[in-house]
Amino acid sequence: MSVVKTRLIPCLLLKNGLIVRSEKFTYHQIIGDPTTQLERYNAWRVDELIYLDISRDESYDVRRSDAKIATQGSRTLLEIIEVVAKVCFMPLTFGGRIRSLEEIRERLAHGADKVTINTIAVQRPDFITDGSGRHRVGARSRTPGGR
Repeated sequence: MSVVKTRLIPCLLLKNGLIVRSEKFTYHQIIGDPTTQLERYNAWRVDELIYLDISRDESYDVRRSDAKIATQGSRTLLEIIEVVAKVCFMPLTFGGRIRSLEEIRERLAHGADKVTINTIAVQRPDFITDGSGRHRVGARSRTPGGR
């Protein structure tokens, strides 16, 4: 008898650099900065953490002091990935708005362990093959003590 392990994999939506709660993907309520929930998820020992950038433009607003913005001063998604990767102790996946192999490389180089893609994979199925062939497969362990 095999038992399937239950996995806890939160998926956080980023819009213009802030975590948002979405209702029907039309209304977005700001709930904090990209590092706000990390301490809790590290303590819960979640299996993986996924961030999806749902921004429609290149503007990243990380200045709100009432949202306890720890990433204050970060202006690009790549800077946000770096800040998150420094304090994240589980495999880290970033997705959203990936349209080229270079954008995959940049996210991995700035601290993401994996990327998730959607639209471009539907538009160009060969993109999956090209991306997987070019980038090493497998996430590095981020947990202290090698968990």
